[in-house]
Amino acid sequence: MKNERIAAWDNIKFFLIFLVVAGHLVVRGTDNSHLYQSIFTAIYAFHMPLFIFISGVFYNTKKAAEKTIGYLGIFVIMRLILFVTEVLEGEVTTLDFFSFYGAPWFLFGIAVFTLLTYLLRNVRPVYILIVSAILGLFIGYDPNIGDFLALSRIIVFYPFFILGTMLNRSSFENLLKKKSLKFLGLGIILLWIVLCFVINDKLYFLRPLFTGRNPYFPDLHGLGFLYRLLCYCIAAIVGLAFMFLIPTRKIPVITEFGQHTLGVYFWHWIIINLAVALGAYGTFFSSTAAGKVLWLALSIPLTLLCSLKCFDYPAKWLLKPFKKTGS
Repeated sequence: MKNERIAAWDNIKFFLIFLVVAGHLVVRGTDNSHLYQSIFTAIYAFHMPLFIFISGVFYNTKKAAEKTIGYLGIFVIMRLILFVTEVLEGEVTTLDFFSFYGAPWFLFGIAVFTLLTYLLRNVRPVYILIVSAILGLFIGYDPNIGDFLALSRIIVFYPFFILGTMLNRSSFENLLKKKSLKFLGLGIILLWIVLCFVINDKLYFLRPLFTGRNPYFPDLHGLGFLYRLLCYCIAAIVGLAFMFLIPTRKIPVITEFGQHTLGVYFWHWIIINLAVALGAYGTFFSSTAAGKVLWLALSIPLTLLCSLKCFDYPAKWLLKPFKKTGS
């Protein structure tokens, strides 16, 4: 059937949102943990570009304006709730709606990507891809571009959204079923993990580029555009390998929960912030080896918990009138 969900995409989205949750757990401990630094590099190199790419794959010109409003609504609600948790944590006392640095930026970014792509609907996507990629390569030379309206991230990551809109879904879904490519994907992912643990001292300095929110720094010696190109290539290769590796058949629980990734994205960061504000991230989790492993392991139950249908709200409520049936 035309509107039948494709299990492969739901599986990919579930494992990808799990990496998002894991990444947001370890980010708090990267200052004093080589383990967390390696995990951070392995995840952040590709997880956001891939999520944005998949958002582009399912972009539809119809109701683009309504979806833009829906994502903006989700962003505002998430930003307000997080402000409360940040106040409880003692981090902030003022609310800045125009400069954002945490998880809500993604929702604002998807809203911008959706609206911008609609406005440029009469332009050949390949031209948009070329221009946006060039902007992404050179925007880092402007130190004034940063967290204001998530402008740096929006410019850096927009090429992945456009690339997703250009994908021939049916052909790619057939490609995902090839066993030879699954072995290739496994090999690339294993190689990337090994590199992140063995030579992370040479990779972790790319952290500001992987997040997409920072201008180029002096250690790049004026060659920031080449390092950004390297990050683009890593994101594309590892992201593609990740999709090849994920099973395409229906998997109990996993495939079903892969349909609720927006709810996971909305609630997991709020729960983490609230837990930290209440003192859950104490000395045991932040300073001991066992605590660090256990803190990371919390990503499993947290992902599963937030994948329950009750956590679809308020995102589902805001997007329901505009949500397509199917994948």
